[in-house]
Amino acid sequence: MKKRIVRILAIWTAELAGFLIFCLLLILGRIRISGYRHLLSFAVKKILGREKRGAVLYYRHPSLFEPIIMPLLLFPFSLLFPSLNPYSFPVKKNYYDKIWYASFRPLSEPVERGDYGKAIKLLEKMRDMAKEGKVLAFAPGGGRECNGTKWKVIKDGRIETVTYWREDEKMIRKFQSGIYRLWLMTDVVFLPVWTEGGEKIIPNKENYSSGDARFSCPRLWHSMKIIIRPQFELDRDTRRAEFLETTENNLLRLGDKR
Repeated sequence: MKKRIVRILAIWTAELAGFLIFCLLLILGRIRISGYRHLLSFAVKKILGREKRGAVLYYRHPSLFEPIIMPLLLFPFSLLFPSLNPYSFPVKKNYYDKIWYASFRPLSEPVERGDYGKAIKLLEKMRDMAKEGKVLAFAPGGGRECNGTKWKVIKDGRIETVTYWREDEKMIRKFQSGIYRLWLMTDVVFLPVWTEGGEKIIPNKENYSSGDARFSCPRLWHSMKIIIRPQFELDRDTRRAEFLETTENNLLRLGDKR
């Protein structure tokens, strides 16, 4: 019982502190959200008991900033209704092991890259969490967009798969199959979340000269845009290639909206 109380207090403290900063950034126009009503609609249905399923917020991940912001999207509802707490899946080295991330650990499951056995166990845990009706937030490309080997770009409304991209192009990294396996094993609501601008707030290391200390200091004078799409359903007999194509394209088309 004592451990549970400590856990709840840690979650509330982390969420409240994070949300206050999040609200300040919203008020100052540093974060702009479009389509929040779609996420709000899901939250209200959960609160009223009209929606028993869990949800997957799958998002574009251009920087180290998004995994910090995504768990705050359902606050303050998540403070009163634990089933609305978005669980994050940060890379162990980049986030989970950091001292500043300690308060967020109760709502996180660390990802250890390069360990296939642990990846399978994590997928199984995500399956169980989704079946319990929890909300999961993760980037299905398996990491930041810039670190991929194949991407999708949208040009004049037409989507193409490419092996390189230009800075001025709207792009996403090709998805890994984990999101499809999770969909096969569960019955969850899928909500695509497009983000852009985080790479200016916390630039990626490759954009810096060696040893640039500013990497650890968020540049909050830049702005971030978040676009949320309505949930969508697919037939349960949808094949892997078609599923990945649909989920990728749904996310990418969000970035093409003005």
